[in-house]
Amino acid sequence: MKEYKYLMFDLDNTLVDDNKNRKYAISKVFDYLGEEYDESTLDAFVKSDNEYWKKMANHEFDNIRPQGMSKEETFNWAGGNRIRYFLRNYKFSTCVELNKLYMEAMKEKIFPIDGASSTLSDLKGLGYLLYIITNGPEQAAIKKIEALDSSLFTNMIASEKV
Repeated sequence: MKEYKYLMFDLDNTLVDDNKNRKYAISKVFDYLGEEYDESTLDAFVKSDNEYWKKMANHEFDNIRPQGMSKEETFNWAGGNRIRYFLRNYKFSTCVELNKLYMEAMKEKIFPIDGASSTLSDLKGLGYLLYIITNGPEQAAIKKIEALDSSLFTNMIASEKV
């Protein structure tokens, strides 16, 4: 059997319950808007969000994306468009602001998957070097790593930095 020294992990729905985190964050948006919601509404958002990001990966929104945007403008556009994809009755500019609220809420409360921290601690105790590789926003990833225990990890590689 091959001996491994480095172990690399994704965060979302591997070490932390990203679906629960997204439900929490969108509930904060609904609270801010004063809109009613229930668990089925939160589930619908997660489904919509997953669908949106798949479409983004398949370049299905390229025809409506403004060209020549900076990294920050692209991030704001994609996030605002994500919120508008679900909350279709709101203006795009409002959805950009709602996405900022959503992203702040994503950092407020993290939900580690049961047993993830203890498993990672055990692996580190066995001498493995643990890394995070994520395609999520770097600032959100940092908060998630802190919730798990940042001392467990040697480093993080985030797609937005690569």
